[in-house]
Amino acid sequence: MRKQKQTPPIRNLARALSALAMVGLVHTQANAQNAPMPAPALKPDKTMPAQPSASAAAPAAEKGNDALFKRIDTDADGSISKAELEKFDPEAAKSFEKYDSDKDSRLSPVEFDAMVKGLRGG
Repeated sequence: MRKQKQTPPIRNLARALSALAMVGLVHTQANAQNAPMPAPALKPDKTMPAQPSASAAAPAAEKGNDALFKRIDTDADGSISKAELEKFDPEAAKSFEKYDSDKDSRLSPVEFDAMVKGLRGG
C-alpha cells in the first residue's frame, strides 16, 4: 500500500479564509466582484425569480468564521488568546489588540468576526 501524500495544514488566516471562500463558506468582496453571476432560472410563468437579499451570504460567512474560530481556539475555551492566534497566523496577531474591544486579552467570536472582516478589507 502506498501512503497518500498529506497536504500541509493551512498556516495563516489569509489562506484559511481563501480556502473557505473557495468552498463557499466565506463570502468575500473579491468573490462577489469577480465571480460571474449565473443566469437565473426562469419560473414556469417566465418571470424572473426574486433576487436573494444581500444578507443571504451572511450565514455562510458566519459558518466559515465559526469553523476557523474553532480551529484557532486550540484549548476550546470559546475565545482566542493572542498566543493561539500567533501560532496560527503571526501576521494577523499583530492586529490582536485593535480587535480586542473589551481589552480582556481574548477574542470572542464577535471580536474575531470583526477581525476577519477588517483583515479582509470588508
